[in-house]
Amino acid sequence: MMNKAEIKLSQLRKWTDVPKIVNDLADETWFVTQNNSPIGVGLFKKNSDQCIVAIVGEHEEDRVVLGNGSSPENAEDELVLHGLEIAFFAYLRSIKGDDAHSID
Repeated sequence: MMNKAEIKLSQLRKWTDVPKIVNDLADETWFVTQNNSPIGVGLFKKNSDQCIVAIVGEHEEDRVVLGNGSSPENAEDELVLHGLEIAFFAYLRSIKGDDAHSID
């Protein structure tokens, strides 16, 4: 079981076993790992290994937002966070095999 309270953005790495989730944007959305196990999704600046915001968790109900996006300050941040949430649901479906959630 993942201890979300101890996860830091600096610990998250791109999970390159699968391609990035979204192409052709200024920022890139990747599945992220901790200790080589996928734990959620993260946003990275293009060509960077530094995660800037992530959503991690094993289920929709226990997800945690890490980073600046945890309290969106403007409409653009809210849009980015919403996109990351959609990617998190894709993670739940494709990696965790969970289908008991909805995308707003």
